[in-house]
Amino acid sequence: FVSKAKQLAADKMAPSVLAMDEFAVKKGKGENKYNLVIAVPHERRLLDILPDRRQASVEAYLSSLVNKQRVQVVVIDMWRPYKRAAEKVLPQAAIVVDKFHVIRNVMWALDRVRRRIVEGDLALRKRLKRSRYLLLKNYDSLDKEGQMKLHELLKCSEELRQTYWFKEWFRIWYHDKDPRSAAYYLDDWLTTVRRSQIKEMLYVANTVEYWKQEILNYFIHRVTTGFLEGTNNKIKTIKRMAYGFRTPGILRAKVLLSGIL
Repeated sequence: FVSKAKQLAADKMAPSVLAMDEFAVKKGKGENKYNLVIAVPHERRLLDILPDRRQASVEAYLSSLVNKQRVQVVVIDMWRPYKRAAEKVLPQAAIVVDKFHVIRNVMWALDRVRRRIVEGDLALRKRLKRSRYLLLKNYDSLDKEGQMKLHELLKCSEELRQTYWFKEWFRIWYHDKDPRSAAYYLDDWLTTVRRSQIKEMLYVANTVEYWKQEILNYFIHRVTTGFLEGTNNKIKTIKRMAYGFRTPGILRAKVLLSGIL
């Protein structure tokens, strides 16, 4: 089985755009929890699966690519070893942080604010019961009734109200078409968030500041890792069919033979 899979050699020809996205293969903590998928996003094509997401592993893979100087863009989430590996091996490539991972951090901050403000406040907890879905949903996706319910919820807390609109502001900001305009309004967003002094949002602002250039690179290259979300779910299904095999090569072999890779 494994020997047959080895015959299906991974494609080592460097594309112009690379994407990386990990998926969990087991519970708990540690680097062995994850496998890493390498893909060509604009072709919706997978290249390989690495057994972990360590910087050394990513560097080794990138170094093995044929004509690696052809790579112009690398799309990643906000995992620093990916950034360091790409900067070291592919210095000519622009690094783009996937926009969905950035927006997700803002949404997590909103949910943390919601949970914090109801701690020890039974009346507020009751008013905000089952509000999570409504708060995280895009405002323009809500019908009139949903928008009315949302505005009533936001009256419960000024911090909640501010954080909700920070989330919406940031989401809509990603629709900007001009890189210079996007840079200007990102600075505006960061300044306003810091003035709020909402601790959960200050944490996000610091993260965005660190990844600022990589976030703004999206507005130049317009590429994401979005298609990998569905692909990773397919790989997880194959993993569940592996009946407990934990050898990294087994999962990769199954994916190779499935035709996904």
